[in-house]
Amino acid sequence: MKVLIHGIEITIRKREHNPPHFHAMYNDYKAVFSVLSGELTEGHLPAAQLKKIRIWYIGKAEMLLRKWKELNPHLRE
Repeated sequence: MKVLIHGIEITIRKREHNPPHFHAMYNDYKAVFSVLSGELTEGHLPAAQLKKIRIWYIGKAEMLLRKWKELNPHLRE
């Protein structure tokens, strides 16, 4: 799954590892966020992009978890 929000590329990949997470890329910045909490777990983004992802996550949390399970059926939460 790949979406673009405000110039930030968000991806959930197949054949991943737990815990459920999504990747965010913006220019040369890379970060990883928890699907379950929306918290930044690795990497760095500029403050403005970090805020945009946190706002976006609020309305997308359930969809992200569904997509994670769909793409990674071999894993449990």
